[in-house]
Amino acid sequence: MKFIRRFEKYPGPAADARAAWRNRSGLYLLAAAAFKGRSLFNTETPIQTGQHFPLSTMRALLLLVAPVLLLLASCEAPEDTVRSQPVKDEAHVVVPGTRLGPVALGAQQAEVHAALGAPDRMWRMHHDGSPVEVDAWEKEGDDLVVYSKDDQVVQILATGPDYATSDGLSTRSTLEKVRTQHTALQSVMNPYENGTLYYHDQPAGVAFGVATEAGAVPEKEVGEVFAIFVHRPGEDVLLF
Repeated sequence: MKFIRRFEKYPGPAADARAAWRNRSGLYLLAAAAFKGRSLFNTETPIQTGQHFPLSTMRALLLLVAPVLLLLASCEAPEDTVRSQPVKDEAHVVVPGTRLGPVALGAQQAEVHAALGAPDRMWRMHHDGSPVEVDAWEKEGDDLVVYSKDDQVVQILATGPDYATSDGLSTRSTLEKVRTQHTALQSVMNPYENGTLYYHDQPAGVAFGVATEAGAVPEKEVGEVFAIFVHRPGEDVLLF
């Protein structure tokens, strides 16, 4: 029973192994019947007590059973292997109010530089009278921007399509899909941009940039997400 319970606890490859065991159980019953005194190929002629089992039948039985045993041995994965199978790419996980990909809120700016290398661009902005250091790692359609105040990360922005929440929200999503997961969205306009709106879930610590006009964001249709922000819960999203 411990063997079965272990496989039921961790579905996936182990569940396939259990299914293979059940599907091939009939082969074991057939083999048992042959050894008890009935030929595999002539069911009307029982093997008498003391009679040698025909060599040809034994070879056939071996060829029948051996592949099944090998298959079952290969399907049984150790418990640690089943448990450790990744659910998704951790380098691109978005956790509202906590982290975005490899960068966590509250991390020091020097730690981020050490992990990601030197930024492609760096500049300074001001918010509520306090300086905000902005570091950007830029690729075509896959930007990662980190905002720091007092040497601590307070916001992260990503535009790459691989960054996604556990609910599957990403820059491949539409505003309609975002609303199904975040019902308390508030729209915020960036005064420095045209044709975009930012939908902000302040308590959760996440915001989504959405194209509102055709051509405003390259390769994005109206209503599609083009950026995801993660920031400290309860605070405003920083737009520059």
